Amino acid sequence: MAELEIDQSNLPRVQEVCQCFAVLEDGALAHNLQEQEIEQYYTTNILKSQLVQNDIRVAKKLQDEEEEQQAQQSALQRQASRQLEEQDFEYARVIQEELQRCAEEAQRRELDDEEIAKRLQEEEEESIRRRSRGSGSHSEGAPLQPELSETNLSLGELQQVLEDEELALKLQEEEEKLFRRNSQPSQRCPNPDGDFRVAQVAQDEEIARFMQKEEIKSKRRSRELEGPESWREHRAMINHHDRRAARERQVQRERLDSEGLPSPTEDCSPENLPPSPTTTTP
Repeated sequence: MAELEIDQSNLPRVQEVCQCFAVLEDGALAHNLQEQEIEQYYTTNILKSQLVQNDIRVAKKLQDEEEEQQAQQSALQRQASRQLEEQDFEYARVIQEELQRCAEEAQRRELDDEEIAKRLQEEEEESIRRRSRGSGSHSEGAPLQPELSETNLSLGELQQVLEDEELALKLQEEEEKLFRRNSQPSQRCPNPDGDFRVAQVAQDEEIARFMQKEEIKSKRRSRELEGPESWREHRAMINHHDRRAARERQVQRERLDSEGLPSPTEDCSPENLPPSPTTTTP
């Protein structure tokens, strides 16, 4: 191989050659740096894109889970609300039936009481008619004008009986007021069965007092028709009614005490009332 011949006459200087090599190296270095920068930029973009896609998948998954959880909670809430509505409807139906049953029972009891009162009134009227016929037959042979002393005594007894009846009615009205003020079973006994029993006993007492008052009025009218000679018997009848009412209240209180229920007439019992307005027969 032949050696290359170099023209020694036209060679550049060393500095110029070094400068040319430096320019070439700078260009190569710049190109290398530019390629590295481009590669790093693309790599960073790829990583960012992958991270964003991963975040999107995670966010979508979390959103789906949250929506599913919300749907389950909504379903549970709707089910609980529906069950509560059904339970409230059942309670309302039971209460409605109970109220209707109580109303029917009260109406039936009222009809029974009216029937009993009517029957008692008929019996009283029949008894009054019999006594009127008997007193008329006995008084046929009697003198028309009694003695003055007997008349004064009968008038005094009549006055005393009227005063006794007036006092008895006032005391009975006071007793009824105390009974209405104290007969609140819902505050005394939290048991619904106890409330019903106490209310039933209170209603029985009210009916007994009403019948007693009507019977006293009927007896009073019959005595007014028969005349002054029967006022002593009328006063004895009033004493009998007072004793019978006291016995009935005592029996009802003992029945409530045996069942552990408070008596609706604790505050208006015979022990707490003034003595009977009736007086002894002279």
